[in-house]
Amino acid sequence: NTDLHRKVKSLRIANTFILFNVFIMNALAIHLYLTIRHINLSFNYFGNFYRIIVTYIPSVLMTDLSEIPNIIAFIRNAWPVSDSTLRRLVELIVRKDFPRRGIIVGANTQCGRAYFIEDGMTRSYWLVDGEEFTTSFSTEGSIVFSMDEVYYGLPSEEYVEAVDPVKAYSIDIPRLMEMIGTDLGLCNWWRKIHQDEYRRIHRSHKERLTLPARERYIEFSKQFPEVCRRARLGDIASYLGITQATLSRIRAQR
Repeated sequence: NTDLHRKVKSLRIANTFILFNVFIMNALAIHLYLTIRHINLSFNYFGNFYRIIVTYIPSVLMTDLSEIPNIIAFIRNAWPVSDSTLRRLVELIVRKDFPRRGIIVGANTQCGRAYFIEDGMTRSYWLVDGEEFTTSFSTEGSIVFSMDEVYYGLPSEEYVEAVDPVKAYSIDIPRLMEMIGTDLGLCNWWRKIHQDEYRRIHRSHKERLTLPARERYIEFSKQFPEVCRRARLGDIASYLGITQATLSRIRAQR
């Protein structure tokens, strides 16, 4: 009887241990799913572990193409990327929401992520001696990241902030660069958006040097009507290299 009692007790302890482990694994799975979909867990301390887990999460838990129409439209407007490439891409992206004026990319840091903007608008700027100098705006579908980090492995020199509430999908920069290096369609898309960005910067530089303030704003409003409608007056003035008072007078005259 004593031996039987001991065996029964041992069996109960073993069953309890198994049930406890099942409970813990289920709790971890639920936590990881909610974190990936809604909180965008940072990969600071347990990065390798979570990357392995994320790789093998069933596709049903991943972002669906129907959830990111603006991102897909932006990508395909630049280059006809295939459905199979897009499906591979969405397996790597994680949703991250930012409030109005929330910082997406911080200066003097390396966040390790690039962000596709599904909804909302962002502004990039330098902070010099306490004064903000706007360098660009990005709207739905665009991708924002630190050039310094992506190409030189250095902390960002710019801030990127949400102009209004932003729904973004982030991707680990090394994984993105790996895809760009192995997928011809995505490589051509990457080349084309950089080509377009170079043209924007070149045109902006030329207009600053050759056009008076009023013509500068007119050209800007033709190129970026959404930005004119949604951005703060001071941010637009900063981008154009004029004062907010001057921009107010120009807009009042139109």
